[in-house]
Amino acid sequence: MKIKTVLKIPFKVGDNAYFETYENNATICLGVQGHKIIAIEVNAVVKGQFTDIKLPLVSLGKHWALSEDEMNKALQEKN
Repeated sequence: MKIKTVLKIPFKVGDNAYFETYENNATICLGVQGHKIIAIEVNAVVKGQFTDIKLPLVSLGKHWALSEDEMNKALQEKN
């Protein structure tokens, strides 16, 4: 008997994901920016400047969020 696991996620392709964006080999922080979610695997995938960036679903609310306010709050709690 196969057991299927259904994971309900609170976002869809086309939504924004917010996280700290870095430039110049991760040396310049551009701040919290929104990026469009282009795919969902076991990660949310967003289009980056040079490549697609995979955001692990388990880090939602810690390293990335669905709103800029949520991400800023998570960063404050981290520091």
